[in-house]
Amino acid sequence: MATFPAGNPAAGTSPETEVERLVHKQVAGADFAISQFSWHAAEFTRFVELARAAGVTIPIVPGILPPVETRRVLRTQELTGVVASPEILEALATAATPEEEERIGVRIAADLALELLDGGAPGVHLYTFNKAVPALAVMDLVAKEHHA
Repeated sequence: MATFPAGNPAAGTSPETEVERLVHKQVAGADFAISQFSWHAAEFTRFVELARAAGVTIPIVPGILPPVETRRVLRTQELTGVVASPEILEALATAATPEEEERIGVRIAADLALELLDGGAPGVHLYTFNKAVPALAVMDLVAKEHHA
């Protein structure tokens, strides 16, 4: 079942409203939640803290979209309202080739996954947007580096 750590721009909701919705979903029988993707661990962590304070006990799995193409990141921002940090866009801008841009995005996503897992996330959900290879590369890096 879906949840939105930064609020849902399309619905005009805040993180607090999304926590209220999550409480109702849990009461209705949801046994876990997968979040809209975020490129910010602190945003997800804050949302989980709010949810726990409101009585949410189900696992909340963070969503990650590997930012492997600047064009796609910018378009995704337009469609979802989920904003990438300037640091992500600057890192992607340093790439000389599409392959290098993908490697940078994979590293960003893997670092985010590791930070979330180290912070107590029960797992991560990778949004692929039909790009399996970068998602697999993220999984490989996380498998090699988590608790290494």
